[in-house]
Amino acid sequence: MINAFRLSIPFILFLLLLSSGCIGTKRLPVNFSAPNIGVSSTKLDAELKSLTVSIASPDEATGEIRPSHLVHPRGEFQPYPISLYAGLWKTALEEAFNRMAIFKDDSPKKVALAVKILKFQTISAFPAAHTSARYEIIDRSDGSIIFTTDISTSGVVPFDYAFNGLVRIHESINRSVQNNIIEFVQHFQTHAKTNIPAIEKLDQDYHGDMQKKVQQSPISSDQKTAWYTAIQKLEAGNQFQKNGAYDKAIENFQQALTLFRKIGAEEWIATSLGNIGNVYNSRGQYDKAIENYQQSLSIARRLGTENMVSKSLMNIEKAKKNIILKEAKE
Repeated sequence: MINAFRLSIPFILFLLLLSSGCIGTKRLPVNFSAPNIGVSSTKLDAELKSLTVSIASPDEATGEIRPSHLVHPRGEFQPYPISLYAGLWKTALEEAFNRMAIFKDDSPKKVALAVKILKFQTISAFPAAHTSARYEIIDRSDGSIIFTTDISTSGVVPFDYAFNGLVRIHESINRSVQNNIIEFVQHFQTHAKTNIPAIEKLDQDYHGDMQKKVQQSPISSDQKTAWYTAIQKLEAGNQFQKNGAYDKAIENFQQALTLFRKIGAEEWIATSLGNIGNVYNSRGQYDKAIENYQQSLSIARRLGTENMVSKSLMNIEKAKKNIILKEAKE
């Protein structure tokens, strides 16, 4: 038995090395592209002339900017330079703005977006990544700052995502930066609608048939704008939940819920409540999940929406089973 144990030692060490990311792929893919960003319902009367992403100086930084320790510095692994992450951050932002079509390319007003990375830090033991960045929209005619905001986000990856520890760490970075871009886009769109000269494009194709229903309904233009904003909040909440940013997900779903209640969109109120329940279920807060599922169920029954009733009942049953499993483990 001793000999068998001795023979197993090299294999155990091999597994430890693999899980810590010391062997495997030479270069893991970095993906900062923020998903589920659609065409904006607002068109800014300005052209985005330039976009830069830079690294904060030590006196400006709000935390560590040190991604190079994420990979093994010896053998076939080489550290990723921070300049690589800055470049990919810029590319992801350009892609997001292209999809949004929020700027007007032929506008005489020219603006620039300057992004400064204030924090780029990982916790490999969890694993999780934390990023902070300052975004500034600058009027190129006089250098004045039209809009500025600091965004801080996290990316969390569960241990069952991948066996290789390096894969999990890199995915946490991907999710953190994606969340950062998504939150900036949200803040900027909200600010643009109320503070920057813009042309509303409510006649643009947006969510297909849903948009037509909104346009044909007897609600005011302010209510229509609130509706579109609420839909964007739902989409952002879904993405934050997917990336493990549960606090941000609930925040966006709650904002959507408030807007839908304001305009009396009951079916969407039920959807928002169901989404909030899903987040609580993912966090293991099953009582809160059931509470939101039951509210959604009550509305669905009143509306006579069979599919939503069935979905709510299934969610409640799932949450109750999770409670039983949790109690059994304890």
